[in-house]
Amino acid sequence: MRRKTQERLVVVTTLVAALLPAVTGLAEVVVILLPDASPTRLLIGTAVSGAAAAVSIPVALRLDDRVRSTVAVSALALALAAAVSGPSSIVLVSVAQACLVAAGLIARTVLGRALAVLAALWLVVPLASSSIPFTGASPAALLWVSGPVLFRTAAYLVAVVLVTGPVWVALGKGVRHLLDTAEVR
Repeated sequence: MRRKTQERLVVVTTLVAALLPAVTGLAEVVVILLPDASPTRLLIGTAVSGAAAAVSIPVALRLDDRVRSTVAVSALALALAAAVSGPSSIVLVSVAQACLVAAGLIARTVLGRALAVLAALWLVVPLASSSIPFTGASPAALLWVSGPVLFRTAAYLVAVVLVTGPVWVALGKGVRHLLDTAEVR
């Protein structure tokens, strides 16, 4: 495979791998999106995400693309966490969180920093919520309960934008070319 084809493969597979956890998180936050969200449907999405990540990781490593490979490892760990139960699931979710923090720090961009902060919040909020007891149905208690899902969803959405950088660059070049060659009357 040529290098350009490999780069496109990594972008597409990492996009799929990171997009599906974000969509699943959105479905958990807003039940209206998937009112009949059966566990089978979510399991299929998780399997597709894991398969896309498994394809993306070796190619991204061969290209020395650390950000996309780290995001793919995170998506793979999250997919595997859904497939197992018990302490190994907790460890895999922690690996997914740590990989997203690392991907954000490796990227060294504003989006990368946002990814690192959101992933760190996804990691810290469940720990804090388990140590701070809330009584009643206060807004703070609702945030602590729904916070991890919100932060996971936001982190993977930022990861999607971060890993699809070449797509946005190519799109911008195409739009600039169209504007430069268009006749404005």
